[in-house]
Amino acid sequence: MLKVWAQIRFWVGVGLWSSIGVIAGAWVGMRWLTSWDFHHGLWSASYLLVRGMNPYGLGAPMQVVPSVWLPMIIGLWFPLGWLDLYEAANIWMLVNLACAILVVGLCWRAARASLIVLTLALIAVFLFPPLLEHLKMGQLSVMVTLLYLLSAYLVKRNLILPSGILVAVALAKPQLSILAVPGLMIGFYHFGRFKAMMGFAMACLAAILWLTIPLWLADPGWLATMVAIAQQTPTWLQPTLYRMLQIELGHGGLAIWLGWAIALFGVNVLAWTKLDPPIAMSASLALTVLATPYLWSWDFVLLIPTGVYVFSAVRRHAARALIALGYAAAWGAMVMIRWTTDNSDERFWWLPFALLATWGAGCAVQFLQARVRRFEAE
Repeated sequence: MLKVWAQIRFWVGVGLWSSIGVIAGAWVGMRWLTSWDFHHGLWSASYLLVRGMNPYGLGAPMQVVPSVWLPMIIGLWFPLGWLDLYEAANIWMLVNLACAILVVGLCWRAARASLIVLTLALIAVFLFPPLLEHLKMGQLSVMVTLLYLLSAYLVKRNLILPSGILVAVALAKPQLSILAVPGLMIGFYHFGRFKAMMGFAMACLAAILWLTIPLWLADPGWLATMVAIAQQTPTWLQPTLYRMLQIELGHGGLAIWLGWAIALFGVNVLAWTKLDPPIAMSASLALTVLATPYLWSWDFVLLIPTGVYVFSAVRRHAARALIALGYAAAWGAMVMIRWTTDNSDERFWWLPFALLATWGAGCAVQFLQARVRRFEAE
């Protein structure tokens, strides 16, 4: 009987993965998606690079502005430039979907929750407006999130080189790395002391240089062009405390933000000295959303690991219900703002605070119910 069930599971798995392959193949062939950020950030640069032109120039089909994405991600994904824009955009969408699923799976696995919890977490994540916006724009923040989570798992095994390679790619979004990279340095120091920490830094630097080789081969002038583009980048209204405090309080707001960022850095250090590296990394990514000076609403996907882990880790029904209700309220507020306003990004600055407060309240309920249950047992 066990052999029969094993065969059934095998063939169901074969059928499932075959179906996924067929659907993915059909998806890649569709011609409806271009994704503005992917088009101008990665595909146009890759298109120019594989044709021996400056990847930070103009000249790709339907290109309006030059790329502002950093060279590591271009050096890794430049083969997409040989594909049609629609095919490449569809592949990028599938990669982002896979990254989001893996992020949820890793955090759910760390909490050892049930399959029902995993299903609910996946539904909630794929209804998360910042993730939907991220997928529509063709961004890479969810990939950065996955790379940092994987790097944290490698810390415990003291695998310096692969972790350095993953972080080199993740540094394509340096503003999302301000707490994750120091955390990894602390982690490597804890498990392998100064030698491991320096080895990680050198591996990361070597990987960055290696990833830029295709750009040097295509056009050695790419670096000067990239710097010139970066200097011309305008100042935007963004959903960050850094920006909002300066709008309201001027230089006083900047001083408040600086103190706030230093405090969060201290919390990050404490997390890496007390928690398991994957959990500490989830905390680092969530704190980054509160601390970084440069952020867009789709970068709120960095909150996903903490949200999934907390929802999976709490065991009391009241705690999970509170988290679910808080998420539903935040979701409703986000949708209402998108429908009733100009949908400007700075309007969503409150979201990380609301979600983190909800998750904190859920943990508090879990703790209090456990204490009451223990008191009654005594």
